[in-house]
Amino acid sequence: MSTLAKEATAHLGNDTTSADESADEIPATPARVLNQDDELVFPMSKAAFSQYWEDADTPRELRVFYKDKEITFDDPTFWSFGENLIKQSTFRAGDALEWGANDWPKVREMLEDLVEAQVLHYADEGPPPPPLRNEERESLLLQARCSRPMTWDDAEEIFSIISTGPLETGYVELIIPIFRIAHMYLDADNRQVGEANVFPPYARLDRPTLWRTCTYSGTRYQTERPMNVTALRIMRNQWRQMMVIIRRVRDSYMGRFPQVAARGWTVGDIERMTVCVLALPAYMLLRTEGRIENGKLHPALSSAFRLTDGLRMLMHHMLFIPFGEPTRSSETPMTAPEIHAYAERNFSFHTAQGVCAGPPAMVDDFLEVILDGEDPKGGWPDKLDPEVEEALAEVERAVDYGLMGLQNFGSVFSTFPTMTAGHAELREIVLKWKGPESRTLRVLRDRYERIHQTTQDVGWLAHDELRKSRLRAYNVMYQECAFGLTGSYPKPTLYERYETPPPLPAETMDKLKAAWARHLHDLEDGDELIAALAGAFGKFISFVQVALAVALEVQGRVNALLGREAPKRPFTGRDLARYLGLEKSVDGKDETNHVPFLIDDLGRLLGITIEVSVDEVTIADGVKNIAIGKAALAARASA
Repeated sequence: MSTLAKEATAHLGNDTTSADESADEIPATPARVLNQDDELVFPMSKAAFSQYWEDADTPRELRVFYKDKEITFDDPTFWSFGENLIKQSTFRAGDALEWGANDWPKVREMLEDLVEAQVLHYADEGPPPPPLRNEERESLLLQARCSRPMTWDDAEEIFSIISTGPLETGYVELIIPIFRIAHMYLDADNRQVGEANVFPPYARLDRPTLWRTCTYSGTRYQTERPMNVTALRIMRNQWRQMMVIIRRVRDSYMGRFPQVAARGWTVGDIERMTVCVLALPAYMLLRTEGRIENGKLHPALSSAFRLTDGLRMLMHHMLFIPFGEPTRSSETPMTAPEIHAYAERNFSFHTAQGVCAGPPAMVDDFLEVILDGEDPKGGWPDKLDPEVEEALAEVERAVDYGLMGLQNFGSVFSTFPTMTAGHAELREIVLKWKGPESRTLRVLRDRYERIHQTTQDVGWLAHDELRKSRLRAYNVMYQECAFGLTGSYPKPTLYERYETPPPLPAETMDKLKAAWARHLHDLEDGDELIAALAGAFGKFISFVQVALAVALEVQGRVNALLGREAPKRPFTGRDLARYLGLEKSVDGKDETNHVPFLIDDLGRLLGITIEVSVDEVTIADGVKNIAIGKAALAARASA
């Protein structure tokens, strides 16, 4: 038999609303007995698509996705019915008898279920299917705030605008993820590499862009979000040279990771390899010697970046985003067809600004080249442009840059699940305390409940398993990149170094205990509680020192590769958490729902200022006026 999921499931794990719960919003369909001669309409049927699903917990079944509906056919008898259903726009009800070996009562029951769920409707009771739209559309982007092209040579100015103050160019890869480094740069077509998704959003420039309604079958069909036709046209013109670039980086990656040829691609492999593709234009733009001037990047390189970044984002979603579907481990095998299917059912072709402009056939062609090693359908180019040849000569160094950048990403971004775990540990200590009570202790409990609620609202790191899942992914990322760079794995692993940081000096711990004792001055016999709180706090501070050591070691290699001078100012624990306070929204609004940086947050609570460098921790009485960024300020004010 078949089952119809009557829940409207929102994209990426948002709250679901059942048909019963939304009865006030959707008028009930009048009761009517379906006859074989009734004509039924499947509006927007090209937006429907089917996939077969099977895993350890689910026997093979057919799933039909249509807008916010998921229709499941768990009986093979009705799979043909489901496959034929999505091919119809209007049909006579009795014709559905030809879609499989089914009798009329069962077919009528399924069709009536689909009418009740408002997937189908009677032709004589509703409007005709909407006409196909392929009109020009307005951009959903707000007007850009930046009026001139910027590069990371302007890092101090940029960070002063989007963050907590200036930061030298030699630290950029510690704050800006390697896969976004090239976003703000212009190519020879006067288009930014990141197009509508430029990061940081402040650096986006307004550029003439043709937007149209999408006509591709699947989740993108006739959606209200338009597609960027300008970028698509450029990509079509550069396709064959793009495939050469992508194939060359793929070959370089497989040369460093020969196990891929033996066992196939994994989620982690694909993420690392795609980042190496993105690193090629970034390396050409940021290296000191032979640097490509901003505005001169060959469009094949910028287009290869945009195309491959879509695949990278899919892998990132699989690894880190637990909404819609459970996350995968880095070692999960992955194929091109599975990737395309995942993208459709998880609305991964959609962003806030629009939908992917690549036709399904182009997407498949790309996946077959980059993963399966196939030749592109249009063949290889007869000749490469000199700028493309120049870039291909730098592939090995660019792959080094990509792998080092990912090492930095894994080492620095481990701060956030570790920090959230630190807040959770402090909350547990306070909640489990069975000793004397005090007003200050009650206030502390309330405060940690608010922070806990923020972690639940944000969702990414809401519980320990999600935090550990991220840390494991970052660990594999760091370790595998090290193997790709050196041919061996570091020991101890990144995870082991971060899990067991060395204890802080006794003098530093005494100062932390004294600060907690002053704060809990109205608590009698609280030595055990104070020691536990100081211990958890000290463990996180020690972790920050280890993370600084790891990240700065990698950044030193990055700067040497690019031929940069070493930065003059020190990079501190507070800098390690700068990403929290970056202005990251694309519409100019600050994000305010953040878990606060633990060291500064507790420092303000305890009336002390804590400075953490790679070599020492200094604790001074009084709270220094620390700029923590617009987003973090708003979060603190709302708490």
